[in-house]
Amino acid sequence: MEELVKSIDTTNIVGVLNQIQKVNYMIYLHRLHNEDSMVQQFERQRDGFLEELSTYLSKMRIQAEFKIVAAA
Repeated sequence: MEELVKSIDTTNIVGVLNQIQKVNYMIYLHRLHNEDSMVQQFERQRDGFLEELSTYLSKMRIQAEFKIVAAA
């Protein structure tokens, strides 16, 4: 029988959110110094973390489509 209520993997979800926050900071920092190649590298990392977050949420039957908000 399918388990109706699955435990939430909060540790990994919060961990991924923390990683996204750190990467966003690095993106901001490198944009200040016009280091485009580093910005692109960290944006790729962020995309990976967003994909990982989406996977965790899909296990809870939540479909998430993330949109990156332009930096000010």
